[in-house]
Amino acid sequence: MKKKTATPAAASFRVHVPTLLLVSALIFIMVAAAVTGCKKDNKIVLTAGFIFPDAINDGGWSQTHNDGRLELETLTGVETKYLEKISESVPAEAEQAIDTFAGLGCGFIVAASPLYYETVVRKAAEYPQIRFFVCTSLSRPEINNISTYYARIEEPFYLAGIAAGRKSVSGKIGYVASVPSADAIRTINSFTLGVRSVAGEAIVLVEWAGSKIDNIKIKAASESLLEKECDVIAQDNGSPVPMLAAAGKGASSIGYALRPEGDFPESHLASPVYNWGMYYRSIAESIMNGTWSAADYRGGMKEGFTELAWSPENNNEEAAVRINEILEGVRDGYFDIYSIFTGPVRNQDGRMVLKDGEVIKEAVLLGMNWFVEGVEGAIP
Repeated sequence: MKKKTATPAAASFRVHVPTLLLVSALIFIMVAAAVTGCKKDNKIVLTAGFIFPDAINDGGWSQTHNDGRLELETLTGVETKYLEKISESVPAEAEQAIDTFAGLGCGFIVAASPLYYETVVRKAAEYPQIRFFVCTSLSRPEINNISTYYARIEEPFYLAGIAAGRKSVSGKIGYVASVPSADAIRTINSFTLGVRSVAGEAIVLVEWAGSKIDNIKIKAASESLLEKECDVIAQDNGSPVPMLAAAGKGASSIGYALRPEGDFPESHLASPVYNWGMYYRSIAESIMNGTWSAADYRGGMKEGFTELAWSPENNNEEAAVRINEILEGVRDGYFDIYSIFTGPVRNQDGRMVLKDGEVIKEAVLLGMNWFVEGVEGAIP
């Protein structure tokens, strides 16, 4: 995939994890003095700090957020700093990142992973002057300097399911899942409902890689699905590995997070992608004009927060017609995540979970812990 180039070090503060863990408080003070902060005489009125779980050129999740950071930097009066490869499982790393950004005068801090949520909640009280934004589907706590945000990626995944369902000849579609969570389950279900809307007998075989960034595990899951005669491979990892594995076996693929930019000209069907930059710009603008208040933000295709990057030339005519119909529905306001989860919907065991015409409740949607009919695989 083509990578966007990060801005020069003078504009973006970068520290690798080994450095972050080893430097002393004195070194951080020295770094803070050397890096430009929120100084009006330099026409910088707001500095934003970004915490990423992986490298900014990882080809997936962190890169999508970094693309948003780069878009934010185009806003007059704003500068950004970032820390990459900050562990999601070692809270001390995220805590130290927050302390570092606070020392550098950041007006707001973006924690670009749901697994930073608890750390941010603990640290926000120490820095009431800083606004915190956590990328999670969880609701914000009753703390007035924390907001949450999340993109309805399930919507373009439903469309990707249509592309996969129409393309598959074997009726077996593989899905390389990352880490078990309500978000992952909801996305798999949306994709499967899309598949079954055009191929009622097709099945979606799920293999859990247990990681978004471990390419060895992701490759093993991809190869296992191909061995089971899956002729389309989908994923929610953001790694190019499943697409490479599919292309190597003559199968088609569904990407995730980033546009493949022509890297898979014959096998790529569609990729659900994010547009984080629109949100980052909006919060910076609201902070600078004094209208910001803490909130939970959820946006989907209608808001331009998510979209489907697809290859019409690799999709058959029936898929293209249906996808275009739904894209019109997005524009007209009658397609969203709630229309996807409107009954009748049965679970994996065949039990009716949404009656005909029944719209899923938000609490059920956010806490989803069951697969829909058509999914083969278990939830760990």
